[in-house]
Amino acid sequence: MLEIRTSDYKDGMTEKEAAERCRERPGHCVYLLENGRQIYIGETHDIAVRLYQHGKDPEKIRYGFRRVHVITGDAFSSSEAEHCENLLITLLRVDSDLEVINPRKGNQKNDYGRKMIFEGEFDRLWLRLREMGLVKIRDIKDVVNSKMYKYFPKAELNREQKNVLEVILNTLDSGELAAPARPYKNRPLVVQGDAGTGKTVLAAALFDYLKTYEPYCRKKIGFVESHTPIREAVGQVFRDTKGLRKKDALAPADITKEHYDILICDEVHKLRRNVNLYRYAKHFKAACERLGMDTSADELDWILKQSDYQILFYDPAQRVSPSCIEPDSIKKRMLDEWGRYRPVVLRDQMRIKAGQGYVTYIRHVLRQACSGAQKFSGYDLRLFDSFPEMRREIFRKEERYGLCRICTGYGWKWSGNDEKDAEDIILDGIPVKWNGRTKGWLYEENRRYEMGSVYSLHGLDLNYAGVVFGPELYFDDASGKIKLNGSSFFDKTLKRGRTEEEQLEFVLNIYGVLMSRGIEGTYVYVCDGGLRRYLKQFIPS
Repeated sequence: MLEIRTSDYKDGMTEKEAAERCRERPGHCVYLLENGRQIYIGETHDIAVRLYQHGKDPEKIRYGFRRVHVITGDAFSSSEAEHCENLLITLLRVDSDLEVINPRKGNQKNDYGRKMIFEGEFDRLWLRLREMGLVKIRDIKDVVNSKMYKYFPKAELNREQKNVLEVILNTLDSGELAAPARPYKNRPLVVQGDAGTGKTVLAAALFDYLKTYEPYCRKKIGFVESHTPIREAVGQVFRDTKGLRKKDALAPADITKEHYDILICDEVHKLRRNVNLYRYAKHFKAACERLGMDTSADELDWILKQSDYQILFYDPAQRVSPSCIEPDSIKKRMLDEWGRYRPVVLRDQMRIKAGQGYVTYIRHVLRQACSGAQKFSGYDLRLFDSFPEMRREIFRKEERYGLCRICTGYGWKWSGNDEKDAEDIILDGIPVKWNGRTKGWLYEENRRYEMGSVYSLHGLDLNYAGVVFGPELYFDDASGKIKLNGSSFFDKTLKRGRTEEEQLEFVLNIYGVLMSRGIEGTYVYVCDGGLRRYLKQFIPS
C-alpha cells in the first residue's frame, strides 16, 4: 500500500537531521520537494542521504524548498519507484499549478503504466495528492485523456523518437541539407511513419527543442499543422507551455505572410491543392497571390518558398481527400527539384497497443492483400453482429476510460442540423446523429452519442474506437472484391471529378484511418452482410 507523509524541509540539514525529519521505513521511495511554486520529483533507496545531498546542491538551494512529501509502500522495488517517479513527473507537468523543475523526463507512452496492484494504489495516491492541492483534476483518466498529456512538447520521448530527434539535429548541424548544387534548393528532411508512430509528438518536441537549442534559438522557426482540430489542440498546449505561445501553431496560410529560417510541418499528407476546396478556395487564392503564385501552386509550394529549411512529417497512406496533394506530386518534387530529400523513418507504434504490425495488417485486410488472420495480444479487436451491442460496449468503455467514440465513413446524408433531436442515421433500429461540429467535437462530453467522421477524428486518439462500415462499401460475391456503392456514398468532396476507382481508394484510406484511432481497442460493425463475412476471416467476433 502506497503511503505519503509530509515533513518540513530546510537546506543544509545534516544526514542525521534529515533522518530524524523523515522517519520512513528503509527501502525505495519517491519524494516531492516543493515550495508552493516549484516542485522537484525524485526516487531513492535512502531518503536521508538524498535530502542531505539536495541541501548542499546549489541548483536545488536556489528554489528554497520548504516541504518534502515522501511516498513509500510495501515491496516498493527500484523499478516500481522509478515508474512512479516518471508517472508523477509527466502527470504533474500536465495537471499542477506548480512548475516541475525536473529536466526533460517522464513517461510519454499513452499507456500510463498502471499495472495489477499498483493500478489501484496509484489511483488512491492521486486522490491524496488532489486533497493536498498538488494536482487539480480529480480523475486521473481525465489527465491522461487531456490534450496537454498527449501533445506536451517537454515530455520524455521513447528510444526511437530520441534517436530520430538526434538524427534531425545532427543533420541540421552538419549542413547535410544544404543545396548540393545549382539550381537545386536546400534538401527537406522527411520523417515518414505510419499512423500512431508519434509523428505529432516528435514534431512538437522538436519545435520546443529548437526554440531553446543554442544554434537555433534566435532563428525564426514555425510549427505548421494543416489539420484544424490538431492545430487547435497543439495551440492550446503551446499556450500552457513555458516559452511557447498558442500562435506558434500555424495554419499553412499563416506562413505566406512572412519568411522563416526553419518550418516544421506535421501532417504533410493533409496539405491542400486547388481541388474541391469550396469555402477555403478564396483564402487559398489570396495566399497564392501574396506569394506571387497562381492557384496551380499548393500549400507545400508555400512552405518551400517561405522557408530556408523544412522538416516534414508524412504518411501518404493517410491521404483521405482529393484536395490533399497527390503522393506522386510530392515524390516528384522530392526527387527532381530538391536533389533528393533526406529520409528518416519512424517504425515503433506509440499509440496502438496492438503493436507495430497492426496498421499494416489493417491496410492489407482492406485491400484484400492479407494472406491470413493475425492476433494482437493485449489489444481488444472485435467484430460485432449487432450495432446496439457494439454501441453499449463503447458506452461502457466511455464511462470507465473516456475518449471512446463511434465513427464511420460517409454512407449517410449529413443533415447539417445541430439540434439534439435530429436523426441522420438509423442502425438496427437505433437512431444516431452525425457529429454536430468538427472542431473540438472529441472533447465535448455531451457529443458522446453522436457518430464521428474522419473529418472530426483524423490525427486524434481514442481509447476505444467503434468503427461502423457503412452501406457505401459492400463485398461483391461475383468478383470477390470490395466495391463502392455510389448510391449510398454522400461525400461530395470525394465524389466530385473522381472515378469510382479513385473514390474507393479514398474510402479505404478513410476506414484505415478510423481503424487506427483506438489505443486500447477497436470494435467493428459492418452494414453489408458480404463484407461482414469477409472481415470475419480477419477480425475476431
